[in-house]
Amino acid sequence: MRKSNFAVKTIPLIAFATVVMGFGAERAAQAQIFAFQDSSHQLQIDNNGTMIATGNYMKSGTAPSTVNMYNGLYYVAYQGSNGHFWLDANGVFYDSGQPMAGGTSPSLTILAGVIAFGFQGSNGHLWIGPRGIYSSEDTGGWMAGGTSPSVAALANGQLAMAFHGVNGHFWVSMTGPFNGYDTGGAMAGGTSPSIAALPNSEIFYAFQGSNGHLWGGSGNGIGGGDFGTGVYSGTSPSVGVDTNGYWYVGLWLAGLGASIGVISNAFDDYNFTITPYGGHSPSLAISGTAWELAYRCSNGYLCIESPSGFSQIGIQMN
Repeated sequence: MRKSNFAVKTIPLIAFATVVMGFGAERAAQAQIFAFQDSSHQLQIDNNGTMIATGNYMKSGTAPSTVNMYNGLYYVAYQGSNGHFWLDANGVFYDSGQPMAGGTSPSLTILAGVIAFGFQGSNGHLWIGPRGIYSSEDTGGWMAGGTSPSVAALANGQLAMAFHGVNGHFWVSMTGPFNGYDTGGAMAGGTSPSIAALPNSEIFYAFQGSNGHLWGGSGNGIGGGDFGTGVYSGTSPSVGVDTNGYWYVGLWLAGLGASIGVISNAFDDYNFTITPYGGHSPSLAISGTAWELAYRCSNGYLCIESPSGFSQIGIQMN
């Protein structure tokens, strides 16, 4: 496994999510979307710098998942305050009626022009929706309690999915609707994996191993390596792939306080220092060839940082 340039950012974190779309037409994103839960548990959306207070509320302790602008629209998946899987399609809200496991979050992507998603159902199984908001299917794959899956749209039209299995291992399926494979990779308790599509219909994947290190690789999820980088206990990495096919991993580093590390095979080192704030897993988003990190500042506000600069959004986060 290639170990790449390593950047440490001493910044605070909060759990909220973005998801990078698969390769092909689905990558035609024109703007960056961030979604997060504010201090009142309301779903808030940063649509390329324009803040949207949706008026809809999330289950406490969960994070939304987004895709970038697709055909001029944005999409956000989240666990609603009623515990169901919800979708915000450019301001139109849909309650799927499917109950999610408490404390877990969905993963969202665009597959062949249609919304596709994964989440842990209230029965502890991996559920997927490969054909839109009402296409939920119980795969029968048992997930570890309190963990969330990750999905990605492959260029060959398949839905890839990964999750923390009930046996504590990293599980993956590359041939949706579901053909789960136990990779044998032991994960740290209470953490979740992250995957993103590569242009060759493979995935880049990362997770916190049971030894507390960052594990991952490229391919089908099998045979990944130990990066040797410590990950803060109880947190999960976030991955993305840009339009050039370069991968990125954002993580909360162990042993360095509340500091962010960004590992990639694409860019030079960046170093920023901001007062740390104890938080949750990082959120990495990629639009085109540009990456951004979103997190909770020490004053509780949403902050976004990228190689081009730092910005703070004046909204308190949960």
